[in-house]
Amino acid sequence: MNERTIQFIQLFPTTLLSCQLPDFERLNEGLLTYIEKLHAAAPDGRTRSNVLGWQSGNLDFDVPAVGQFATLVLERAREYGLAHSWRFPSHMQLVMREIWANVSGAHAYNNVHNHPNSLLSGVYYVKVQDDCGDLIVADPRKQASVMQPEYTERNPMNSTMHTFPPEAGRLIIFPSWLDHGVNSNLSGADRISMSFNINLVHEEMLGGAH
Repeated sequence: MNERTIQFIQLFPTTLLSCQLPDFERLNEGLLTYIEKLHAAAPDGRTRSNVLGWQSGNLDFDVPAVGQFATLVLERAREYGLAHSWRFPSHMQLVMREIWANVSGAHAYNNVHNHPNSLLSGVYYVKVQDDCGDLIVADPRKQASVMQPEYTERNPMNSTMHTFPPEAGRLIIFPSWLDHGVNSNLSGADRISMSFNINLVHEEMLGGAH
C-alpha cells in the first residue's frame, strides 16, 4: 500500500469563533456594574436552561457598556459570516436580537440546549474563577454515536463533546442550532457571563433592533 495515496478528508465542519475582546478589563467593569444592579433589583430572574443560576431579561442596549459590547460582537459575527462566504448585501444586516446576563453561583449549571429562531449565538465571560463551569458543545451528528469502538485516546475525529474553560474577556460565537450547556460551578465564586442571539435581517424589519 502506498501511504502517500491515503487521505483523511474531514467534511461539514461545525465552526466556532473564539477571541478575546480588546480592552476587556474596562468593558467588563461597566458590564459588571450594570449586571449587579439588575441582579439586586430582580433577584429571582428568569429560568430557561439555567439551573440554580440567575438569568436576566433582555439587556438595555442604551447602557454604554452593553452598546459597546454589542458593536464588538456584531463585528466579529460578520467575520464569522465572511469566513463562511456569506453574502452581506446592503439591505441585509446582522442584528443582535437578544442579549442577557447570567450569574451562576455554587453548583449552578445549564442544561444542554440550543437557540431556535436564531442564526448565531454565543457567550462572553465577564467574571470567572478556576473550576467555575466549562462550556460544553455536543456533536450535532446524532447518528455518529450509534456504534463506537474503543479509543486509545480522544481526538477531534472521535469526540462526541468538547469543553471550553471560561476566561475573562473571551467571546465564543457558534451556530444557534449547536447543542451546548455549562458544567457545574465548582468554585466558591459567581461565574458572570453574557449570552446573545444574532439574526441576519432585512433592513425593513429592523425596527429597534441593534
